[in-house]
Amino acid sequence: MMSLLHYFFLVSINGFFLVPAYGGESGDTVRFDLIHKNDPRLQRKPGLGPPTNNMEQMKQHVHYDSQRVQMISRAMKKRRKAEETATDDVIRAPFFSGASVRSGHYLIPLKVGTPPQQLIMIANTASELTWMKCGSNKDEGKQVSFDPTKSSSFQTINCSSTMCTQDLGDLFALGICPMPDSPCKYDYSYGAGQSVLGFFANETLTLQMKSGTEKKMEQFLVGCNEIIEGIEENDAIDGVVGLGYSIYSFAVRGSESFGYKFSYCLVDHFSPENVRSYLVFGETRHPPHMQHTDLVLGKVLTFYGVNVVGISLDGVMLDIPSEVWELRDDGGGTIIDEGSTLTFLAMDAYRPLMDALIKSLTKYTKYEDPRFEFCISVKPGEFNATEVPKLRIHFTGEARMEPPVKNYVIQVDDGVRCLGFQPLPPEGGVSVIGNIMQQNMFWEFDLKTSRLGFAPSSCTDE
Repeated sequence: MMSLLHYFFLVSINGFFLVPAYGGESGDTVRFDLIHKNDPRLQRKPGLGPPTNNMEQMKQHVHYDSQRVQMISRAMKKRRKAEETATDDVIRAPFFSGASVRSGHYLIPLKVGTPPQQLIMIANTASELTWMKCGSNKDEGKQVSFDPTKSSSFQTINCSSTMCTQDLGDLFALGICPMPDSPCKYDYSYGAGQSVLGFFANETLTLQMKSGTEKKMEQFLVGCNEIIEGIEENDAIDGVVGLGYSIYSFAVRGSESFGYKFSYCLVDHFSPENVRSYLVFGETRHPPHMQHTDLVLGKVLTFYGVNVVGISLDGVMLDIPSEVWELRDDGGGTIIDEGSTLTFLAMDAYRPLMDALIKSLTKYTKYEDPRFEFCISVKPGEFNATEVPKLRIHFTGEARMEPPVKNYVIQVDDGVRCLGFQPLPPEGGVSVIGNIMQQNMFWEFDLKTSRLGFAPSSCTDE
């Protein structure tokens, strides 16, 4: 599970600026507006609001992105090894999740329990588990977000139940059962010193529709955390909403009532305040020129995979071995990940792409930044985006993504632009299309037909 994109799904609560979720005209959609984690209006919350400067913000992005791709690679290898060695007589031991809470960038307001308790949660497409910081007002010295004793719909899952002993193994159920009616405990580890410990329960979530009515999502699996370790945003957030591909995730359960579809649109970080990113569950208005390709589900942990077939610049395909894009058990392939800021490529794809782009930018003054291979220093009005080769990422089904130049020659500070690509670590892993590359695009995930749709968008069309 990873701390998703530096954004918020908002409603005004304790200083947060939250916009309630709402449904479409026919009551069949639910929408969340997103606000960037570094928005100035959030500066009263610890760990939120503007960074010291843009360079400091980008430094954090690169650091957490690198941790994220390394953990994905390790998790895939651990899962493959566990599957190869597992037998009916072997007790399944938990392994690291492929996600890191620390890298998450969006927050969502969520009503949990009966009567509903309003929580502010990190939204995470890499996570299948939705969890909250639990406790009661009687727990002295403990930061409490959700009080299960005040909810009539809260149902603890017993450790002796089939769900605990069989179904929840992949969600790190510990298999410890001192008494038949004891809670089903978990130790959910993210790696890099991050973990949460608690117990599983079923609970009711409340979604507010545009019409003003409310929709109940009953018997939804949640984690009730008792101990949280190593998560820097712990004081500012109430938990995590799992949006990864899993039968237990909010994305899958939520989309069940809305045609098994969800979509989002991300504006760039310098857009006017009245233009916001958003997430929608259900059928919504599409921008023109939609393209579609295969959506690879259940192959790369809980991430959403895509089949890339190549990369071109100004219509010329780069010389990249086809095996770079082939999904293997221990790596390869590509995911589309809003939880990563930058785009990561296998070295055989990274090197030819960088060489060609660097060649087109040599007329500008080079700027040294240890986090990026190539940056330039430009005066106001000096940079000419039309001189940069047009990047296209080609997918199966003849679909091709054509991001604007600002999505890959990214502004990291005033007068400084860098090529927004990073190489995968030497041990390899999965290529990642990060959230900056996805900006000013509408993305629709159809979980029923395993299809990904996308098109350029100003994010004002919905």
